[in-house]
Amino acid sequence: MHKELKRLPFDERNEQDFEDLTRKIWDAITIIKKSRTIPPTQEKLAEMVGCTRKTLHNRSWPITELKKIKEERKANKDSKPKNTTAEQRVISENHIVREKMLIGQIRNLQEQNAKLFDRLQELEDQKAVSEDTVKVLEDEIAILKDENRELRNLKQGRSRKTNIVSIRTIKKNEGAKKKEK
Repeated sequence: MHKELKRLPFDERNEQDFEDLTRKIWDAITIIKKSRTIPPTQEKLAEMVGCTRKTLHNRSWPITELKKIKEERKANKDSKPKNTTAEQRVISENHIVREKMLIGQIRNLQEQNAKLFDRLQELEDQKAVSEDTVKVLEDEIAILKDENRELRNLKQGRSRKTNIVSIRTIKKNEGAKKKEK
């Protein structure tokens, strides 16, 4: 009697997000298994995946996997021989040195990225201020051109506002004609 539920437009997106998150969790668990330097905790896993611990808890299987990793590490630690060869120590030390170097490089690149981002923001702000300044100056130039045109018209005895020639201009013109004679 139940009608089949209609699929909503976002159902497909939700399923894809679920699958992506599942893949990210498995990838992170694999990394945790391979590297003893990463603690097998819910907090670290959630940080690596980019989700909350509650999300991991709701799925439950990631928690089980983390417990298995902890048990494996404990078992390996207990059964690990006390004496390691010099070659193993050198390899381990080299690995640790390389990891520290890479972490340092990442931090350096992050700092550079942050500085460049800040510089970009400053330049964009300066560009906006410059564009505003150019607009204001263009408006002022237009106003000055209009005033200049108006002054020329007044100097020549004409005004855009009226067709009456000013008396002063007439007297100047009469004076100039008398001087010419």
